[in-house]
Amino acid sequence: MKYSQAYEGLSKEWKNTCRILLKEEIGELSDFSGYLQKYIEPVRAQKSSLSQKSITLSNDAACPPKRVIGMEELGVYAKKTEKIKLDINQIKDIDSIISSLEEKFYYCGNVVLGNSSNVENSHRCTNTNYALASHEVADCQYISNSTMARYCEYIFGSSIMGETKYLINVLYSTKSVRCMECTHPLRSSDCYFGANLEDCSDCMFSFNLKNKNNSIGNLPLEKSKYMQIKQKLLSEIARKLKKEKNMRGIIELIAGIPSPSTPKERPEYVFKTQHPPSKEVEEAFQATTKVLLGKPLSNLQTYEKYLLANTKKPISAKSAISSKPLHAIPMLFNRELKNSFVSRDEAAELSSRRISPQSADELSLENMDKILHEIKYTCPQVILGENEDVEESVVYNTSRHCYGGSVYYFAKYCAYCFWPRNSEYIFGSTSVFSSKFCLACHYSSSLTRCFELSDCNNCSDCYFCHNVENCTECMFCFNTKAKRYAIGNVEYPKEVYLKLKKKIQEEIFAKLEKDKKLDLNIFNLGCKKNG
Repeated sequence: MKYSQAYEGLSKEWKNTCRILLKEEIGELSDFSGYLQKYIEPVRAQKSSLSQKSITLSNDAACPPKRVIGMEELGVYAKKTEKIKLDINQIKDIDSIISSLEEKFYYCGNVVLGNSSNVENSHRCTNTNYALASHEVADCQYISNSTMARYCEYIFGSSIMGETKYLINVLYSTKSVRCMECTHPLRSSDCYFGANLEDCSDCMFSFNLKNKNNSIGNLPLEKSKYMQIKQKLLSEIARKLKKEKNMRGIIELIAGIPSPSTPKERPEYVFKTQHPPSKEVEEAFQATTKVLLGKPLSNLQTYEKYLLANTKKPISAKSAISSKPLHAIPMLFNRELKNSFVSRDEAAELSSRRISPQSADELSLENMDKILHEIKYTCPQVILGENEDVEESVVYNTSRHCYGGSVYYFAKYCAYCFWPRNSEYIFGSTSVFSSKFCLACHYSSSLTRCFELSDCNNCSDCYFCHNVENCTECMFCFNTKAKRYAIGNVEYPKEVYLKLKKKIQEEIFAKLEKDKKLDLNIFNLGCKKNG
């Protein structure tokens, strides 16, 4: 069989990564897709509405779009839809705009930007070389069956990571190298079957440790003894994978799942904040809605369900030890772990538990559940840097006045978000970078004063737009660039545009103030259900 250049390059690095981690090759990359994909949010294929070619999209929309195109088909799309425009005099409300423009609402997949090459069956990849079945990837090379990665190399079956190298089935990691079957290894190296390891090296089957090395089951060993046991365990792992192409990993171990899991669809998570936001967060919400809608909305917590509807909302759980309320980031692997979580304080106490020297000698894949049952817990929360007034959130780094979200990095005055980075005054949004005063924006960067956008870059004062770049004062625009005072990709006189914009703002404000929700969003404008 003839493979693509992307696959050939990745297969070569898969074998090299296995030699580094397991000291031997275990087989072809294509034989391990089930093993690598089981806890990674999958990409999704849908036929192009223009060419019937297979288009790769992320599996993040509540309903499949009615019309899709590939990034390479934007020119054909522009010609096909150029004559579709509004009759401004007939526009009464948002519904009438949608009725007039719905034939323009094509969602774009196969998005590969910047200096990228050999990217296959992947989406939302920027400055990435050699990627397969991956999405939301930036500045990476040699990455397969993975998602949410930045500045990473030689990554397989892994999720939510930054500045990492040589990982197999690692889930949430920062600045770690040569790790396999771990969740939450931070600044760690040469770790296997571990959870919540911080600044650790050469640790296997260990949990909730900081600044430790040469440890098996949390038991510190002389380096020579550790290396002896490590080699035995690595040989067993390699034999298992060679033979079965799958195995129970760190998630199955902690959760007590008796056999290797299979890939699952994204579940619906339940999350509810327990306490109201601070005064600073509430005032930021009022300021943001005033900028976007002309008038401020108040009582942020009453908009919780609406703001979380299209972002990755945290998983609510309880400590397995104390039943204390906890939250976790909303990824497939945490769904299985939710009954094995502990708080940060409890994790610190558990780190002193360790297996006996005899148990370390006897440890194997067959008896690991029995030997490790008293220590195999993990903490879902990660706190880095200096933070102030970050509440009801899970992972945060150097952030201020943030509330009710999953991940905040260098963010301030944000709520109900997943991963705003270097951003402020952001609400109900997902993976928004270097932006401010935005509500319900997703997978975008460099936005200012925007409402209901997805996959956009360097835009300001835009509403209900998808895959637009360098646009200002635009509404209901799809797959276009460098527009100003545009509706449905068609530019209008400034005064005509601003008059209609004011009407739209008033309609949105009235619905939100009355119903605490807006049924329309950027993902369902062109939803199959609406067509």
